[in-house]
Amino acid sequence: MKSLVDPFSKPGHVIRRLQQYAVLIFHEETAGFDLTPTQYVTLQVVEHRPGIDQVTLSELTAIDRSMTARIVEALARRGLIDKRPDAKDRRANSLYLTAKGRRLLETIEPSADWSQAKILAPLRPAERRQFMQLVRRLLDGYAKNRE
Repeated sequence: MKSLVDPFSKPGHVIRRLQQYAVLIFHEETAGFDLTPTQYVTLQVVEHRPGIDQVTLSELTAIDRSMTARIVEALARRGLIDKRPDAKDRRANSLYLTAKGRRLLETIEPSADWSQAKILAPLRPAERRQFMQLVRRLLDGYAKNRE
């Protein structure tokens, strides 16, 4: 009989589990704002890139296009972003943060920032920087391989 493999010896399982904690911590720290982590990052990007189209938004957030479309629709229904036909391509939408969306971002920001700090809290400061460097190196390596 084959012995049981420790699932925590597999990087994919460990990364998935860490992602579960990251989402849980975000929701705990931002309770009452009714935003998911992907909705939050979408609002942040739209705030900093007024008029961005959904394809570029998808690329910048690393959220697939169909999920980006669903996120944009949900945020537009809540009055947090405004979708306007693109001046050059009527098939595309230009996205803008509404005043309501801006107020929500300003209000949620301290809680969201705290959630990010809490995710890495078990690590010492130098380990946090190293962890982020290693994760970025992995992501950059995968991005280069896909080009």
